[in-house]
Amino acid sequence: MDYVAKSPGCLVKDIAERIKLTQPTTSQHLQVIQRFRVLDTKFTGGMMYYTLNISTFSMMKERLTEYFENVEKKVPNVD
Repeated sequence: MDYVAKSPGCLVKDIAERIKLTQPTTSQHLQVIQRFRVLDTKFTGGMMYYTLNISTFSMMKERLTEYFENVEKKVPNVD
């Protein structure tokens, strides 16, 4: 994910090389990740480019922050 985040767009072959998996295996993983709307795709010049879906990450960050704030309110301080 870090590799994709730092790129303006990654091809499956680039991601596969980076994580040392075959292209078919990497494609399968990317399809699963896409279902969670974590990745965006753009088809350009006959090639599929992957980028991070920043709005999904922002929403996840907000929800996790809310969750941990609520947990902290419920857990008594033990000093």
